Amino acid sequence: MFATSAARAGRPRLPVSAATASRPRRAAALVALSALAALGAAAPPRASVDDAPSAPRPPAVEPLRFRPIAPTIARAINGAQAERERTGPAAAPLATSLAGADAARAVDCLAAAGFYEAGDRRDDQRAVMQVVLNRVRHPAFPKTICAVVFQGAERRTGCQFTFTCDGALTRRAPSSAAWARARAAASEALDGAVYAPVGLATHYHADWMVPYWSGALMRVAQVGPHIFYRWRGGWGAAAAYRGTLARGEPGEMRLALLSGAQRAIAADGPPARGPVRPVLSSASDPDLFLIRAASDAGGDLARARALCGERARCTVLAWRDPGQVARALPLSLEQADALTFRYERADAGEPRARWDCERVRRRDPAQCLRRGALPGDAIARDMPGGTVRAG
Repeated sequence: MFATSAARAGRPRLPVSAATASRPRRAAALVALSALAALGAAAPPRASVDDAPSAPRPPAVEPLRFRPIAPTIARAINGAQAERERTGPAAAPLATSLAGADAARAVDCLAAAGFYEAGDRRDDQRAVMQVVLNRVRHPAFPKTICAVVFQGAERRTGCQFTFTCDGALTRRAPSSAAWARARAAASEALDGAVYAPVGLATHYHADWMVPYWSGALMRVAQVGPHIFYRWRGGWGAAAAYRGTLARGEPGEMRLALLSGAQRAIAADGPPARGPVRPVLSSASDPDLFLIRAASDAGGDLARARALCGERARCTVLAWRDPGQVARALPLSLEQADALTFRYERADAGEPRARWDCERVRRRDPAQCLRRGALPGDAIARDMPGGTVRAG
């Protein structure tokens, strides 16, 4: 049909092979245009975002949900919207006064966002890191680097940076050289470096997908495979970015494999000797965590809940003495006797938390580890040791 139409219009007739080869491309273009039109028609009005100067609260932060569109069509839609880009002003440098563990944890979280979201590409990493810094300064988001990066990570859906809830942290790790490069870029950003090409962007997505929210935001730029956006109206204006970075960066156990600063999470004193990390048991159980205990019962419980996330089954074993932290099952009798905290979640019923009440005071005796035996496959019976406590 296309060849016939071209000939009627006085244009040279294409060879049959060329005309046939062009049909899929033309068909894809028509489908993309139709999808783009449907996308625009389906985009809901966002008066609360566009009229932000009169809005009493900042806009809600939506989960990263995508339209069910094939990657080729998504790229066509995103490509057609490139002419709408408005970079706007660059962000101001983020003033920081972090030191010690706070500074190290902030660098770790920012570096992880850059590496896991953008790979080992410097400009791509800097663009992602700038979004994190912009979010810290915007009133719609938390006020520490780690809290911004891991916002919503406790849910399988709803995380703001996909690497925090899609298992990427356990599937792959950067090389030592790549991690050093990412940390260097993060340090520069926290020292005041600004990546101007993304302006005041607070959102981005890969070019092979179309989020539901993309039509409601102002497109800013594309850097590598990522397309960046800011809110429209006053909430996307420079005056809205008035927040400051708070002290007290939370430790993030999910980064324990990469950083000693994260391994010391919520514990008093020096970090435990050796890596404190999720450890596979002898049964290759990914839902077992062997860690150093926190300084109090509340810290133990909060950490266990964070580590277990939405797992239906999960076990956390923790030791106050860093020298006793096990690396794998089975435990020696000495390790079992030194156990300070045990948290278990099964498929049904409420999670159970038990402490060694000689070390951690509890009013309810039911919350105390009792003398007895851990499951048979959890203890190496032929190793010397003391009395065993179990939950």
